Amino acid sequence: MGRLLQYPLLLGIVGIMSLELVAYFLVRQWVIFCEWAFTWRGMRKVYRDQLRQSRTQDEWNRNAQQLDQYLGNDAWRYEDACPYYDVELVEKTVRRIRRYRLELETNATLSPEERAYASNLGGIENEALYSHTYFGSKLQVERYVSEVCLALEALARCSELSTDAKLTFFENASRTYGRSALCLSGGASVTYYHIGVVKALIATGNMPKVITGTSGGAYVAAMIAVRTDDELRAEVFTPDVYKHLTIFDDSWLERFRRWWQTGAMFDPNVSYQRLPWITKGPLTFMEAYRRTGRTLCISVSPNKPHSPPKLLNWITSPDVVIGSAVMASSAIPGFLRPVELIMKTASGDLVPWRGVGKRWRDGSLQSDVPERELHQLFDVSYTIVSQVNPHIRLFFFEGRGASGMPTAHRQGRGWRGGFIASTVVQGIKLDLLKWLMLLRDAEILPRFMNTDWSNLFTQRFEGNSTIIPGTCLRDHLTLLTSPTYDDMARYINGGELDTWPKLHMIQNRMRIESTIKKFKNLYRKKKAARLPPTPVGPRLDVGSRS
Repeated sequence: MGRLLQYPLLLGIVGIMSLELVAYFLVRQWVIFCEWAFTWRGMRKVYRDQLRQSRTQDEWNRNAQQLDQYLGNDAWRYEDACPYYDVELVEKTVRRIRRYRLELETNATLSPEERAYASNLGGIENEALYSHTYFGSKLQVERYVSEVCLALEALARCSELSTDAKLTFFENASRTYGRSALCLSGGASVTYYHIGVVKALIATGNMPKVITGTSGGAYVAAMIAVRTDDELRAEVFTPDVYKHLTIFDDSWLERFRRWWQTGAMFDPNVSYQRLPWITKGPLTFMEAYRRTGRTLCISVSPNKPHSPPKLLNWITSPDVVIGSAVMASSAIPGFLRPVELIMKTASGDLVPWRGVGKRWRDGSLQSDVPERELHQLFDVSYTIVSQVNPHIRLFFFEGRGASGMPTAHRQGRGWRGGFIASTVVQGIKLDLLKWLMLLRDAEILPRFMNTDWSNLFTQRFEGNSTIIPGTCLRDHLTLLTSPTYDDMARYINGGELDTWPKLHMIQNRMRIESTIKKFKNLYRKKKAARLPPTPVGPRLDVGSRS
């Protein structure tokens, strides 16, 4: 009886979801129309256009501050009250750290409390703290970041504290604060927007050492992780890179013929032969890590139902050839058949990894942003996600604004399109998600190509900071087409431009993380060199919230 009701119920739910999708897009278009017709007029539009036409990050920062001043957004930064973080805790912590830093100059028997440098202390990394202005955050947030960095530098300069004591402190602080990771989503050809995102992060010194990718994102992540910064500037951050991006060179006639014969549009052997420039030959994860210091992670899934995804990297799979991992992560049913992972032996021979016949496929089907695995393996507590998946981008809607992109009315405190329109959009999104989860949990949705496709919508796709590069109609019409010179210029410039609004939030996070890492590495080297020990003083507990 239950099976008889399955398909009528499926049709009913699909019908409801179809109506909700129509309503969703109608309301979204209404919001866009309202902003075009009523909000972005006069000098507002002039300043906003200047912002969008910025050619460098410094120019963007200047134009953003000019727009904030015109709209009156700056006033919010000076207000003490704020519901987005623990104001009292952060204020007291700033005072304790400042007092410690000043006392350290005359009393070297003090040492700071690592908990004062905890990740997201009092909610200080909440994106809402950066979504009311085009540039900057609450002054108390800026003071906290500056005081932490100054205190860390003062501790490092103190000559009366031993190398061992300093190393112990910075190692503990590193574990407490955690690391950042850049996660690149899939999305076929539009994944080349990731190149512009990475270019902006490297240009400002905010590129995390841990980088992950799934599907098309694995293709770009591998290209980044096997190259040094100088090599990236010379080889990748230029529209001329299009000459090497030939993964989609097959004609549509050839794709259709192959799909008809094999069930997949692309031949893994042909595609693999187009990867040597991308991965600098058959480099393994360990070889890439030793070459550039970057930790590359690629998410793949076994070609078996209900098998958990695996995050490949220099710890879990040091000898796996990166090119084979990229192919596995790109193996979407109907496009590319599951492939074997290849490993390099000590003698340089290439053999199947974990036995002959075991095949792997796209990891984004289960884990597009592998936050749990990143935390377990690399102590990652902060993720920067570059999200270009077409089916996900459509449903990203920040009714109250996003980091560096506030709403344009009520001094950045309003709702896009008004409260009612924003609430309706959010309500429809949640209802669509509810129906998808019901279809999945009740096992009503058919498993097309032996795959549960509901995970493409129900998993978590955002991070602590999520960059959504803007796309155009041409991008969607050329999803499975190799890029031209003009395409790459658009991808790189567009990725940069859409990263700049997020950079101040990311910079505040990376300033502390980079300072801790710099001194941790410094004192590790000094300890390894067996420098003479010096006297060490006792720790200072900088106090509690009281």
